[in-house]
Amino acid sequence: MLRVAEIGATRDSYIYRLRMPAPLRAQWDEYCEKKGKKSAATLRTLIRYMIQDDIPPEVRHWISEQTEGKADSGPKERVVVRLTPTEYQAITTRAVSEGCSPQRWVSTAFGPA
Repeated sequence: MLRVAEIGATRDSYIYRLRMPAPLRAQWDEYCEKKGKKSAATLRTLIRYMIQDDIPPEVRHWISEQTEGKADSGPKERVVVRLTPTEYQAITTRAVSEGCSPQRWVSTAFGPA
């Protein structure tokens, strides 16, 4: 039996992948559990809220402060890491699946949160 799609989530819906620091995820899970909401449904609601562009100015300002990163200054530092063939293949596979180079994947996976 087919299930009824909730909030427009169907089999052809796009899946977003998101890296979230563990403490923030714990807070998010606790919030959703306390409110009796599913995390995915709550995220869809937040996205719709932002798209409607009906956000109070103080909230919009706070969001922009949270999402705008500050650029690093100074030259890049070089690090050489030796990997086994299996480790290298694992990193390369993850990078390709996420649409980036192995170097970019490592720098974003272990860079500042």
